[in-house]
Amino acid sequence: MKMLWELPEDIQKIIVEGRLCKNGDLIGEMSTPHSMIYTFKGGDVNYVIAKGIKIEESMSLADRHALFSQALYEVNNAHVVCHHPTVQRFFDVDVISGVPFLLSRKRDITLRDFICEGPVPESEALSISIQIIHGLNYCANKGLLCHQDLKPENIFLDYISKHFAVGDDHPIKMRSFVADFELANAYLVLRRPYGSRPYMAPEQYEKFQGEGSLDFSRVDPGLFMRAS
Repeated sequence: MKMLWELPEDIQKIIVEGRLCKNGDLIGEMSTPHSMIYTFKGGDVNYVIAKGIKIEESMSLADRHALFSQALYEVNNAHVVCHHPTVQRFFDVDVISGVPFLLSRKRDITLRDFICEGPVPESEALSISIQIIHGLNYCANKGLLCHQDLKPENIFLDYISKHFAVGDDHPIKMRSFVADFELANAYLVLRRPYGSRPYMAPEQYEKFQGEGSLDFSRVDPGLFMRAS
């Protein structure tokens, strides 16, 4: 039996869609240098994201093993912190023709999009910041000290009114989720900062001694300032 990466892209899509159709209709797909990402729609507010490793047939066996090791590292990181309400979690892992896919629920919006919609009320900015800090503190207590890719695009938000029966006068509008843990602790393991940028405190980036307490990630006043 052929592996998924040995098949043409159109056949890959058919196989993935057939395997994951229980989550709804396939409505979107995209790829990054290392991932295949499919979006399924199962209801008005029920969207599922399936993220799989992107393997090229031309890759060497060593490169494939490296990608699978990275995927297992990501799964482990996500599993460690999957029980906190302000951390984006996966609900299932499905191996399709040799490729593992992480399944998680798609949230309504990213923090980047929310900020771009216009000024955020001070109470909402404080609420979002507090939720993020609670999530990061939980992760730090679980051993994930350096997220390394913490940015507005990796913080997801849900509109509470879309998912819960609350009135228009409810003081808090958004529920926050910290996401994308695939590079968490990579600096501690590989001794090199990764991610879109090395999102670490300057003293961690320039001179890390590995002693004492270490911030999981810096949630500086800029977060609140950008949101408000």
